Amino acid sequence: RGHLIPTPPPQPARTVQFRFCLAKTPGAQLDASKKYSPLDRFQLFFSVSAVQNLCTNINKNAEKRRAQGIKYEWHPVSIKDMYQFMGIQIFMGLLTSHNMREYWSCQTLHIGDPKEDSPKHDPVFQLRPFLDPLLLACQSFYRPRQNLSVDERMVASKSRIGFRWYMKRKPTKWGIKLFLLTDASTGYTCNFSIYTGRSQFVSGKGLSYDSVMNLLKVSYLGTGYHVYVYSFYSSSALFCDLCRLKFGTCGTIRENRPEFPSTMENALPKRAERGSLCWIGCDELLFTR
Repeated sequence: RGHLIPTPPPQPARTVQFRFCLAKTPGAQLDASKKYSPLDRFQLFFSVSAVQNLCTNINKNAEKRRAQGIKYEWHPVSIKDMYQFMGIQIFMGLLTSHNMREYWSCQTLHIGDPKEDSPKHDPVFQLRPFLDPLLLACQSFYRPRQNLSVDERMVASKSRIGFRWYMKRKPTKWGIKLFLLTDASTGYTCNFSIYTGRSQFVSGKGLSYDSVMNLLKVSYLGTGYHVYVYSFYSSSALFCDLCRLKFGTCGTIRENRPEFPSTMENALPKRAERGSLCWIGCDELLFTR
């Protein structure tokens, strides 16, 4: 385990500094001369064209079900209907109800085109007409500042889908798992991906490595960012590769990681004073304790 540890005495880690080179000026990417109503801001992320696509696929799915002999009354869904539906969804998130079944029936709600249903497909293809415009809007209307954070989030769901996960240590235990890249100063989500299983990553360097590299796109961000991660993602391979892409990275690390220094050189005594610090470094890596 000592391949990362220099021979004594410990030598300082090589100082690496990157110039903060942005693809665009950080902050909101909106027309400063225009006044935006709440609806205008909502439609930046849920555009009329995206909602029209949803309505088209919902109506196609209804016609498909009726052609199969399923009898029920159906009126084609319009763009106005869908925006009202979204508004009710948001309102329901603010208002506690004791009986969810009384709100509406959602059997025909279908985001993807029914003609594209097949066993050999992207696992989230049904959500693509909704997710792709949303992600594009997230990246188009805001640029992050220098400090970024990588984390994960569970979207509560008990739907019968192949990428629903159970995370017993999370507040939301059942749901869809997202990997997120956020602006650490505002919490704004700059990029995200849905975790559908380990097979979606093929680099061979592990889920923790691939999930981070998949979120950090130099073409969108630029270089010189500071990326903060927690112990699940921290590894020497990830930190060194991000350094080559001109990203600085910082994170906690588990002591059972193969690359964690095992030497006792420069170690803290058991009864070290509060605020004491020890370190050891190699090339671009610096371990502190």
